[in-house]
Amino acid sequence: PSNDKARSGRAVTLARLERFTAALDDLQYLEASTRPLSPASMYQMGCAYALLHHSIEDASESSVQWLERALRSGYGADLLTEDRDLEKIRNEPVFEKLVSRWVDPATSNQSD
Repeated sequence: PSNDKARSGRAVTLARLERFTAALDDLQYLEASTRPLSPASMYQMGCAYALLHHSIEDASESSVQWLERALRSGYGADLLTEDRDLEKIRNEPVFEKLVSRWVDPATSNQSD
């Protein structure tokens, strides 16, 4: 798909289905795009990379980088602690640091 939301959504679906090479192809296509990505697409890219955690090197870091971009655009702070797609990286220090910066434990709202 040429639409960034459709392609990032497909990357998540492919990663869930353990079609990691195809998911990574979609992610790399989006990363190479010269068009700005929507915050929702950036968040989905973070989710897809999280699902690839055990399959590619530096997937956790890539996941957090894309999640951070989405968060800075105002998207996803309310999803971080509950999103099942992020389960594989939830205990990674880089993810815990992200959550501590963006999620208020009392209200689950963005803290920056």
